[in-house]
Amino acid sequence: MWRTINLTVIAFVLACLSFIPGHAGLYEADEAYARGDYRTAADELLRLSERGVADAMYRLAGLYEFGLGIEKDEVQAILWLRRAANSGLVEARVWLGAKLHRGDGVEQDHAQAYSLFLSSARQGSGFGQYMVATYLWNGLYVKKQRQAAVKWMIRAAESGFSQAQFTIGKMYHEGSGVGKDMEAAIMWYRRAALKDHVDAQRRLGLLYHAGKEVNKDIQAAIHWLARAVGNEDAVSATHLGIIYAKGNGVQRNKRRALDWLSRAANLGDATAVSWIWWILVPYSKEEQTKAGGLDAAAYGRIAARVVEYLDIEPFREFVSRFISTKGASDQSKIVDQILGLRNRLIPHLRQEVTRYGERFKTTKSP
Repeated sequence: MWRTINLTVIAFVLACLSFIPGHAGLYEADEAYARGDYRTAADELLRLSERGVADAMYRLAGLYEFGLGIEKDEVQAILWLRRAANSGLVEARVWLGAKLHRGDGVEQDHAQAYSLFLSSARQGSGFGQYMVATYLWNGLYVKKQRQAAVKWMIRAAESGFSQAQFTIGKMYHEGSGVGKDMEAAIMWYRRAALKDHVDAQRRLGLLYHAGKEVNKDIQAAIHWLARAVGNEDAVSATHLGIIYAKGNGVQRNKRRALDWLSRAANLGDATAVSWIWWILVPYSKEEQTKAGGLDAAAYGRIAARVVEYLDIEPFREFVSRFISTKGASDQSKIVDQILGLRNRLIPHLRQEVTRYGERFKTTKSP
């Protein structure tokens, strides 16, 4: 049930942290780095590194890793990173452990990675503690020790590492490795969510919306789902759209529903496209009769309205096939009108739109 977070991203974040004060030369390197003078920063860091300054070694490894102010060189990056780690710098131990865990620029070695994670964990690194817990839980290189894993995970969570906070919350939620305890689960989810952990924000929103395992609280649900959308979570945007489309605990508001759904669609959630269609098209026979029937031209107009909410190209083949089922006499003209409404493309939605093409034609609701 546990996953390791994107260690490549973690490595990048660690490498790009502001320089640690404490040595006179680091201040000059920090200033040069901040103004984008990477060459000067690299020269100063190399000078300090050769004098044995661990913080400088660590930062220099980052410059070699990403080719900032110095020629990109994985070998030199690993060399200086190892020296910094051997000097006891916790950030270097975490980053080197991550690279060894993934085999990123170095041969994969779980034994060395675990040793580095364990040493950084004992130094108080939340990420190191989280990785030790992950190794122990999954039996990766070491023997499975679930109780020890839980203890390390709790330590990581208490140190403020948001992924550990979400994970321990999930464990209390599901009763995995610990007794099921929704109060504890919500507490840890909340702590992670306050640190902008998007999975925790979405989980809280969905729990408060469902009202099955916690007291239903629609305002709390909207708050946390909106926070998740702020972190570009498409699924949360879709759920907010559905809340307003159905009037679940709030006054039904088609405008707000479409706003949230269009945002979700443009973040890549194809389900949101289907909901936009559902809101705009009267599907029931009663609704269609009240609307005076829906001929091909009417469907063309509705298709055009759907497109207005999306920053995507409505593909000619799909629209042509859709309108042909409605017996359009001049479908090419309608298709051209629809296609003319948007000329911008979002390539990552191409497959989703195609996949949901048949659903648009037949579904009464998502």
